[in-house]
Amino acid sequence: HVKPARTQHALACRLSGAAVAAAALCAASYRTPVPSTALLDPALLPMAALVALGGFLVTVLRQARRQRLAQATVPSVRANVDPLTGLPDRAALEATLLKATAVCDRERRQLALLTLNLDGFKPVNATYGHAVGDQLLRQAGTRIRRLKKKGDLLARLGGDEFVLLLDDSTTPAELARLAGRIIEILAQPFRFGTREIVLSCSIGVALYPDHGAPEKLLARSDAALRAAKRAGGARISFYNADMEAD
Repeated sequence: HVKPARTQHALACRLSGAAVAAAALCAASYRTPVPSTALLDPALLPMAALVALGGFLVTVLRQARRQRLAQATVPSVRANVDPLTGLPDRAALEATLLKATAVCDRERRQLALLTLNLDGFKPVNATYGHAVGDQLLRQAGTRIRRLKKKGDLLARLGGDEFVLLLDDSTTPAELARLAGRIIEILAQPFRFGTREIVLSCSIGVALYPDHGAPEKLLARSDAALRAAKRAGGARISFYNADMEAD
């Protein structure tokens, strides 16, 4: 049980005080004559030992407090990290997206947002259990991460949905080639011991500034993703205004 910092400090003070009081009592009860040649009065030895013990207790409790304060900062540092895959989460994606679009505005360039979803993932948890499903998601994140370039951001929004933010996107043809490589790498079997699971992947793409304001970009890439799934999955779909009705 870890006590609050103030409680620990007060406890250390009480223990130290008790140690000093005990030492004083020991010294008061010590009646052996002290030789004139002695360098230190033996009556002071119990007091010195107990004072040292009190100082040691204060030091230990202060170290415990520092460790606890250091550990308390860890959640805030990792607050924007998905605990399952270690990838950035939605909050990190949205913050990065706002910064990236501001740079695009200044430098008059565009970026792309790719929303990815695994086709047929839901039955995996029901058939093999959530432990296997979690392993599959971690492996999927690792595979996608290999294809991203330096400066791009891969995030997991939750479930089996990932988002790839391309900081400096190129032509639609090149985006389609990248999406094709992602679909291909995720179509390779996921193996768990003797089990082998094969899935496909659908991808929706939205561009900035072509497809609207930064706060709408994620929703529009998701609309394109749903269009790709309705078309049969295992494909890429670019956002267009007609998808708003859907």
